[in-house]
Amino acid sequence: MKEELAFSFGSLTHHLGLDRATAFAKSLPAVPELEKKLETQRQKGYKGWPSVSLSALAAEPGALEGILAAIQELVDGREAAV
Repeated sequence: MKEELAFSFGSLTHHLGLDRATAFAKSLPAVPELEKKLETQRQKGYKGWPSVSLSALAAEPGALEGILAAIQELVDGREAAV
């Protein structure tokens, strides 16, 4: 079983718009495994499910905290837009 964290960019783009999905992608921490997948998503209009293995996150200092902060920013922005 592969343990990973996946992001539903298709849902983000659909519900929040391409600009918000793009901003969220840019706010995610620089984890090489994830960066490659996010670049592919950028080229495709952020419609997929990029993922990153938990081991790759654990290998990058501060990566998990960075992801949590990016999610919080996304949630805060969503609430402010309502």
